[in-house]
Amino acid sequence: MSSEPKNTTTSPSDEIDLRALFVAVGNFFRRLSLNILYLIIFLRNAVFRHKVILIIGGVAGLIGGYAYHNVARPFYTSSMVVNSYYFKGNLIQNAFDNLNELCSEGNHITLGEKLHIDSLSASYLKSFSLEPIISEESILETEALISQLDVGEDARLIESLRSRIAIENQTTYKVIAEVFNNQVFPELDSAVVKFLLENKFIQKRIDVSRIDVRAKADKLRAEQLRLDSLKGLVYLTYAKLAAEDNQGNNNVYVDSEARMLDPLSIFREDLRLYDEEQGLRRKLELRDEIEIIDGFTLFTRPQTPSRKKAMIYGFALGFGLALLLGFLLDFNRYLNQVEAQRNQPQPA
Repeated sequence: MSSEPKNTTTSPSDEIDLRALFVAVGNFFRRLSLNILYLIIFLRNAVFRHKVILIIGGVAGLIGGYAYHNVARPFYTSSMVVNSYYFKGNLIQNAFDNLNELCSEGNHITLGEKLHIDSLSASYLKSFSLEPIISEESILETEALISQLDVGEDARLIESLRSRIAIENQTTYKVIAEVFNNQVFPELDSAVVKFLLENKFIQKRIDVSRIDVRAKADKLRAEQLRLDSLKGLVYLTYAKLAAEDNQGNNNVYVDSEARMLDPLSIFREDLRLYDEEQGLRRKLELRDEIEIIDGFTLFTRPQTPSRKKAMIYGFALGFGLALLLGFLLDFNRYLNQVEAQRNQPQPA
């Protein structure tokens, strides 16, 4: 039984013609280069055709930039970082939105009353903005919490949870202020803190917290008084033992149940309670409910562009608009030619 050899010859149509591929790629880049060249030629011709318009546009832009620099009111930007346990994201944002409304309305009297500054200083305020600052530790905790939740791979739900947790955990914010006079910055630190402290929601939470802290400090003081009584009992016990010349161990029996107490632990506990009480009293005295991490910095360079930059920007804008006008004129001329050709009578 004979077997015929299989035909292993591959037809030319089944193979990739590398030569044709290279030719196609070369033609593509050649056409691309020609199109770029045509565009450059078109731009050059457009510039020569509309040079008067371009010159007028550039000069007008220069004049406009110079006028803007002289008319525009220069402003300065600085920021401060504040931290508080009592902050609530949406509440703080709404409070500064109200300040912005007063700035935009030019209501300097009410703005000064809100910030406890005079109306002249309030007139220099341009705007306020707020940015939350989330620590890396909070980000890691948020991601760990989300990973423990059974949310699958729903990206929208994960992002919603991440945003909700971030809003609830925001305690540190950057307050960005724009002013027309940089000499206002030194007094804005205390002004912003007073403004936040007078918020009814924050003030209520602070009052409740201070009541709790004061109650805890009073309780610690009462515990110290009990320990003082116990220390007196220990003193009497040791005095009695010394009088009887009783050489026992360091453990002292002070009640009927003969419960053993270490006298040193009593003094250590008394010192610990005293330190904790003093810390709470210090917190009440310092009133550090809102902490300034970094205050406003007085910068001397305004955010508005210099005269040179303003004129350059104006020239670029004027030249660009003039060039666009030239293109529109050329396109309109082309449309008129097409319409004229269509309206020409056809030969019989």
